[in-house]
Amino acid sequence: MAGPNGERPIIDGEDAVVDPDLHYVYSGIPTRGLITISPNDSFTWGDKPSYIEISGLEIRNAHSGNSIIRSGTSVPYLTNAAGIYVERGEHITITNCEIDHNSNGLFVASGGDEATQSREILIQGNYIHDNGNAGSDRQHNVYTEAIGITFEDNHFAPLLPGAGGSNLKDRSAGLVVRNNWIEGGAHLLDLVDAEGSYEQAGDDPRYQQTFVYGNIMIDTAGPGNASNLVHYGGDSGDESIYRKGTLYFYHNTVVIQGVRSGDSARYFTDVFRFDTNDQIGDIRNNIFYASGDPDNPNAEPTGLALFDNSAGTAYFANNWISPDWHIWRNDDIPAGSAITGTASFLTNEENDPGFLNLASFDLHLSDTSPLIDQAGALVAAAIGHQEPTSQYVVHQGHTTRDVIGSASDLGAFEGSTAAAPAGPGHLQFQVTTQTVLENSGVAHIVVRRAGGTAGAVSVHYATLAGSAKADTEFTPISGTLEFADGQATTEIDVAILDNLFSGPNKSFQIQLTNPTDGATLGSPSLLTLTIQNNEPTQAGPSTVQFTQANYSASVSNGQLVITVSRTGDLSLPGQIHIETKGGSAKTRALFQGLSQTLNFAPGQQNQQAVIQLVNETLGKGKRSFQLKLSNPSGGVTLGRQGKIARVTLHA
Repeated sequence: MAGPNGERPIIDGEDAVVDPDLHYVYSGIPTRGLITISPNDSFTWGDKPSYIEISGLEIRNAHSGNSIIRSGTSVPYLTNAAGIYVERGEHITITNCEIDHNSNGLFVASGGDEATQSREILIQGNYIHDNGNAGSDRQHNVYTEAIGITFEDNHFAPLLPGAGGSNLKDRSAGLVVRNNWIEGGAHLLDLVDAEGSYEQAGDDPRYQQTFVYGNIMIDTAGPGNASNLVHYGGDSGDESIYRKGTLYFYHNTVVIQGVRSGDSARYFTDVFRFDTNDQIGDIRNNIFYASGDPDNPNAEPTGLALFDNSAGTAYFANNWISPDWHIWRNDDIPAGSAITGTASFLTNEENDPGFLNLASFDLHLSDTSPLIDQAGALVAAAIGHQEPTSQYVVHQGHTTRDVIGSASDLGAFEGSTAAAPAGPGHLQFQVTTQTVLENSGVAHIVVRRAGGTAGAVSVHYATLAGSAKADTEFTPISGTLEFADGQATTEIDVAILDNLFSGPNKSFQIQLTNPTDGATLGSPSLLTLTIQNNEPTQAGPSTVQFTQANYSASVSNGQLVITVSRTGDLSLPGQIHIETKGGSAKTRALFQGLSQTLNFAPGQQNQQAVIQLVNETLGKGKRSFQLKLSNPSGGVTLGRQGKIARVTLHA
């Protein structure tokens, strides 16, 4: 049950205690997730946990930097730990939750047979943000593999600062992504092959049809922005199991803000990446808007391309696009590709689709927008075709979408909201995280009123100290923000103090509480402000560790490639020793022992070691051995929790 201001009960993974009476089907599950869905160790093979709903909770801190208490011992979470980990399950609903600061926010797994296949998953009305591991692209806000999975009405905010994962990564058959707000990530949508469950998913006809519609997709300028937004195909390297059907992409509003210079430069930003010409796009009634960074108006905006240079087959109809667009990133047509229908694009020289208020990301269309009544008919698909009968409400809600006028409007919204919605609304920050230079003098924090602007309301705010010290790096403040009747936004100004010393970036938080006169707290109500140091820093050591704690490989593959990564200051060269250690897998019988030094050049983040595997028959068993990092030298140190990894070999 929610608190008086809408606060969700919190389940926190940091130093959470495992019930000693829980007996998991696999002993490692407690370190894989905070809330876990899995059979116990006495289940009948083939039985799956079913008809479970997780609702109204904040689920946080199942992160590789934290630990869980098991049998009185503090055990680190695995690198790929999740706030919610579905090891297997059917008819699972996750709704109205906040999922944040986990390595993976949500992880749904499926295995190679029906007994371990997850099915019929609904992810609805959640606020998912700040998940991932800094310096790694392997963990994501959401990572799912199932048959029959729907994402609707969710607010996908950016990942943890420095995390390189995708916002929504999926390997499912029967995927529907509708009416979501998706902002940030290496890919906003990373829709790839059913690597672990192709035996079931590949036989389901829905594997060849993916529906993405009614979404607001935002790629803002700054660290972590995507170079291509929607990846469709596969990433396992085995093209025989890639998604090879049709991506139905319609009635989405896509906003790209980026520049061609600076630390987060994107010379081009691509909307799509298709891996082969067997991926087909049916792309209709969307808005593709690209501009520069509103906070850096003098920088040249990023270029807009529909596709990167890989491949693809697509048909476009009745879309609006910003001027000066390209079909291909480099204007070279990949062999065998076929892109048609772009002659139907609508555009204007002013680059103005008629949004109500781009500055506040109110992407409804004004009554004078040229995109009103411009949508065309959709082509009925053989399986699962659905017209957009609802639309997203900021945040984590939806309302009906009825056609107003002679035809539907382009993009994710029908009609204008020029008239303020009824009700006092929800008071919330515009973003979850914000960065400011320490010599900027002041940070301007936008607070918005969503879902209604009726009546005068107020909300209390206060700064909370973190690694940034009050009165040294910032001036602490507290007070009450007043919203007049009809007012949708206001600002909090926080004085930033320049300490004139070199050092790491610092952060503190600002919290909203106690809304009045019928208003409620929205999400986010807590903002983290990072003060970026502007003095040159001394070169320091970087931290080296394995990118994952567990590896799995078939001996028939011939070799296993292990990636070792470092984070922190990469300006110095360094070395680390890697070697194999004993286990149930015997050296020379199943693999060649390894003992070598990996050398990192200045600026180099990753190094790889190759273990040669021997193709011997294992039968149905599995064997394992360990990898160990040791003897760091130069500009590297050894990560406390990532110096040992386990390799499991199977037939």
